[in-house]
Amino acid sequence: MLNQFMNAPWWQMADFFTKGNPPVIVEAMLLNTIFLIVVIIRRAGGLPTMRTQTVIQVQGLVILANAMVLFQDQIVRGLDILM
Repeated sequence: MLNQFMNAPWWQMADFFTKGNPPVIVEAMLLNTIFLIVVIIRRAGGLPTMRTQTVIQVQGLVILANAMVLFQDQIVRGLDILM
């Protein structure tokens, strides 16, 4: 399974996320920011929301996924050196 992960066509995902004006990755981050703002506004209004820890974990995963797409070339080179 690790071999399939390593041999996946990741460049296609990077190409997809960098296409467009603005790039799709920027649109995804904007959408993520809007949802975070909605959570903050709901919490300020006293409405029930997700737990704070859950919101932070989701944000962290989104940032990690975006970083992996943006720095894919460097990550692949680093993994090639390790393997």
